[in-house]
Amino acid sequence: MKKRLLSTLLSVSMLLALCACGGGSGSTPAADSGSAPASETAQTSEKAPETPATPASDAEDSAMLPADSAAAVPTDPTKVDASGLYPVFDELTTVTAFLNIAPWASAYIGPNAEFENAYAILAAEEYTNVHLDVDWSDPDTYNEKLNLLVAANDLPNFTRSLGRMYSTGEDGLIEDGLAVDLYPYFEEYAPNYYAILESNAKFKEDATSSSGVTTAMYSYTEIPLYSRGPIVRKDMLDAVNKEIPTTVDELHDVALALKNEYGVKSAVVSPKMAADAYAGVDFISSNDVLMTWWNIDGTVTAAVTLDSNYEWAKEMKQWNDEGLFVESWYNPAPFYDFDVLNDQLAIAYGPYNLTSDSYRASASSPDTCQIYPMANVVLKEGDTIKTQNNAYGGKGDGDWTITTADEDIIPQLVSYVNWFFTEEGSMISNFGKLDETYTIDDNGDVHYTDLILKDPNGYGSMAVYAIFTNNNDNPFYFRLERTELTYDNDVEATVYDTWLSNMTSEYICNYQMTTEESTRYNAIATDVMTVIQEYMTKFMTGDMELSEDSWQAFQDKLESLGIDEMREIVQTAFDRTNGQ
Repeated sequence: MKKRLLSTLLSVSMLLALCACGGGSGSTPAADSGSAPASETAQTSEKAPETPATPASDAEDSAMLPADSAAAVPTDPTKVDASGLYPVFDELTTVTAFLNIAPWASAYIGPNAEFENAYAILAAEEYTNVHLDVDWSDPDTYNEKLNLLVAANDLPNFTRSLGRMYSTGEDGLIEDGLAVDLYPYFEEYAPNYYAILESNAKFKEDATSSSGVTTAMYSYTEIPLYSRGPIVRKDMLDAVNKEIPTTVDELHDVALALKNEYGVKSAVVSPKMAADAYAGVDFISSNDVLMTWWNIDGTVTAAVTLDSNYEWAKEMKQWNDEGLFVESWYNPAPFYDFDVLNDQLAIAYGPYNLTSDSYRASASSPDTCQIYPMANVVLKEGDTIKTQNNAYGGKGDGDWTITTADEDIIPQLVSYVNWFFTEEGSMISNFGKLDETYTIDDNGDVHYTDLILKDPNGYGSMAVYAIFTNNNDNPFYFRLERTELTYDNDVEATVYDTWLSNMTSEYICNYQMTTEESTRYNAIATDVMTVIQEYMTKFMTGDMELSEDSWQAFQDKLESLGIDEMREIVQTAFDRTNGQ
């Protein structure tokens, strides 16, 4: 059989959230658009290179930096000359894609947006002779529609996340004939992309399966893989003669001073501010708790079962009693950025640019407002946070799976994506249109124009990005400079270094479940997560007594509901995914 149905994508889409086996504090933007029926896919040209008969090399045989160089700066892909590959077709040729577009992007470019008319995609068409015919979906219906395309054997040339959502992963996609291993194509047909893979071991590990194959091409980002972190009102600290806290005890002392001496309405946003110090569950509110799993020396462990989570709950119960948190912090709520800007909240999670002058101006924040980044607090000086990604650079959100809808043109499709990693493609993907969204000075330095920094049309920089540059969900070389160009004060330029200063990813675990595993896991998880949400909230708010006996009763209840079986399922998936 040529294909196997996706692993009930609707259930797997739930699983993807559960499988975020780490407690990342922040989030990254999402999305862009989609495709057309496979019957209208690319017309081949005589220029099409021949498909490699066998892999040039196995992934494990390729030269790379040592594993401990995960954060090493990759070979600059723009320095690799790939001009001989373009255009990839002699004549303009249509290829199809089915992609999803994030709500933030569709809000700017309209519900009927023609993604393929974004400047970066039009520029790629000019250079490559590839016309991208995109059918796009909102994230809520994307998985269901993709499942139908697989079932109908009607996949387009490009789609997103197919390997991640397929029941047997990328190896299964290849076995079932829906995709091929792209790695053998990269050296010849995607030399810019290949340069990154071969110079950054971590990116290569993340961009290939445990068996060394890959059916997709991914964005490489030079910035950290999250965009929100701890921030503090420095002017409020100065008013009570306090320094930026680095430990949980210091955070408590600072919060008390801010509440009792300064009189701020809320000192700390929620118990989440101290969660990473205790390797705590990803607990945002009573209705937003992720089933957090940690990899502790190769053993998958449920965060909620750690003794440290009992200590965290006790400490947060005290803070709640002292009125240090936002009122009703346990109820679902939007971001508290404007509460920080407008003197209502002192310490929270915020975006890197919340420290910017322009952000404060947009919120009519008082002139005295000074927002600084702070590192995640630890239990004692010298400790590290083991639950966060700690590197600049790595696999970004963007990925395009290349299917076998037109297998004879896979080399051209690989080269098309590679264009976004070339000098021309990277510049346009990051900065847009020369002399319209950016300029280059006599020293070769890039500067955004006011269209990006002060959009006269009132749409804001995100709208201009959506119209002119490449979107984060598409594969391209995301330069740190793209973010740095928007810094408008010295503090903003220190944000990422501060957030990364005490992080390691020691406890982060990654795994991929089979259909059978995910079905059983989800059957148990609903009740387990309901109990975690209920008990953790009540423990911290004082609605339920918190003692060693009540905590043990909580653990016994989780065990009776099957948390041990869930752990065994995740352990099996973790071992298989990581080749153990």
